[in-house]
This record gives sequence, structure tokens and C-alpha cells, in this order.
Amino acid sequence: MVAHRAVGRYTWLGDKVQRTQSYLILRRMGYPHDDAVKVASQGHGGYSLLSHKYKGFMSKLLFVYSFRWLMPIELYKTLAGDVIKGVYQYARTGVKPPRHEVERWVKAWIGAIAIPVLIDSYMRWRGFEPADKHLGPLAWKYKKTVVVDGQEHEIVVGLNYILNMPVKYWNRFSAYDPIRPETRWMQSLKNAAKWEIHPLYRIFFWDVSQNRRSFGTGQQVYSTEASPAVQFAQIFSYVVGQCFRFIGGFMDAMGEGEMTDVERKRQKTALNEGFGALDHILFKTLGYNYMRLPFEERKAIARARLLKEVKTRGIVYHRKYEGKALDKRMEELRTWAERMEEWIETEMK
Repeated sequence: MVAHRAVGRYTWLGDKVQRTQSYLILRRMGYPHDDAVKVASQGHGGYSLLSHKYKGFMSKLLFVYSFRWLMPIELYKTLAGDVIKGVYQYARTGVKPPRHEVERWVKAWIGAIAIPVLIDSYMRWRGFEPADKHLGPLAWKYKKTVVVDGQEHEIVVGLNYILNMPVKYWNRFSAYDPIRPETRWMQSLKNAAKWEIHPLYRIFFWDVSQNRRSFGTGQQVYSTEASPAVQFAQIFSYVVGQCFRFIGGFMDAMGEGEMTDVERKRQKTALNEGFGALDHILFKTLGYNYMRLPFEERKAIARARLLKEVKTRGIVYHRKYEGKALDKRMEELRTWAERMEEWIETEMK
């Protein structure tokens, strides 16, 4: 836990510096001491607003439980709530809002417009384009294709900042895979549960059970060809590394992930080709980056899942039906499989 304490103290030191700087800016704008402390504290996520009982309970269930509630509330208060309240009070009493509050509202609106535009402009200047759903310059992920040794590679950058949180949720909850047997709304619920609950549950109920990594390098949690003892060690290593991300980062860096040296070298070369020196700093600060599997490889994985789903449904139909009822369902299954094959070939991204 020594490493965790060091990272925790470093993180909170940075948080204190930001809050103090915000307080000083608010004081220069004319805010009284108490109001400046309150606005600075809540603007950076006023954790004291949450009770200890709530923190103790929700910390076991949700991922970044405080941020999920407090920052959207503060975003609303900054961009709409305080403005609406000020306009309402002026219309009712004729008393104008204090000049320092109006100045903060104006700066907040300018920042809410300028930040996404500046980020989007920089990303496009560096050759990236928005990936998946976006609202003009307000995007969650950007992609870029680079060529290394004559082969194309797609690198993806995910940016995490408070203004693009709605776009991030929009992409996650609207993601739909027609090959999966669940309905669209059920997939949305599963996506919400997978990404919002505590990572420990995701590790056990998704990653380990499906043998597919959602953290770190590589694709598989454990090797299917290994002995039970080796598989147990691989699972244990993954759980420990991803429950304690400080350790997990070192494990990935040392090559403990499932990526081979060849894959790791190829990814490093592709990222260096697509990033400049400043990019490496910015993208690590604002989010994360990775290299996607080649498109043809992703299509091959989708076809393998389709074949498995067709076989599974076919076995169930043969067990439950016979005669014309069986023929009807098998024909529907063939039609569905053809439609999914067409989706993989023409619509899959």
C-alpha cells in the first residue's frame, strides 16, 4: 500500500493546488472569502456534500461514485442553474446579480464553448477525426490511421473531461451488437451495469467469465491452452493488477499482459508514428490511447461469434422442435445469419 499512499498524497496535493488557485481567482473577481471557498470546493467536486454513510455504501457498488453525481450537478449549476436563479430573482425583486457572479457565468459559458472547440481543432490538426457518435466538436473518442511498414493501423484516443460526459454515456448506452442474443435495451442496461458498477464486479462477472480483457493490454485474461494451475495464476495476476491500477500499470509496462513482444513493439511504433511529443503528454493527461485490432481481424472475431451463436440456437431448436416447426425456425435462423453476415461486411465499424 506504500505506492498507493504515495499516489494518493500526490493526487490530493494536485487537487489542493487547483482548488487554491480557483479560490484565488474567485477572490480577484470580487467574491467574499466564504463564497469563494464554497464555489471553489463545489466546482472541483464538493465531496463533503455527500454523507459518510452514502460514501461507505456507494463506494462498494459504483465506480467513481462521487464524481458521477457531483460533477454533473455542478456543471448544471454553473451553466444553467445559477443563471436561471439569478434571472428569476431579478425578475421578481429587481435586484441585479452581483457583478462577480455575472462575470463567472460569462467565463463559464465561454469555457464551455471554447474547450471542446480548441480540443477538437487540435485533434483535427494532428490528423485525428471523431470516432462514433459526437456533437460537432464535442466528442469522446478520436481515431487516426497510420502506416507502419506498409501496413495500416488505427489508433484511438479517448478523452475524459466533464463537458463530454453526455457524449460518452450516449456512445456507451447506444452501442448495439446485433449478433448478441439480447435486445437493444437489454444491451444498454448491461453496458450501464458493466461500466458504472465497481470495477471489481466487472473483472469477475465480465472479464474472467468471458475471458476478455476490458483493462490493460492484450485480449484474453488467461490462455485457454494453459494448464489449470497456470490459468489460475494468470487470473490472479489480472485481478490483482486491475484492482490496484498502480500495480497493473507496472505489470502492463513490464509485459505481464497478454500482448507478445511483437504486438507491443508494433503498437509502440504505431503510436509513436501517430503522436508527437506533446501528444503523449496531453493524451495521458486528458484520457487514454490504444491501437485497435486490424479491421479484418475484428471482422473475423465477429464471424466466429456469429458461427457460435448460429450453432447454439440450432442445437436448441433441434432439441425443442420437429417437423414444420423446426424447418420454420431453421429457415429464420439462416435468414438471420445471412443478414448478420451482410452487417459484418458492410456496416460493421
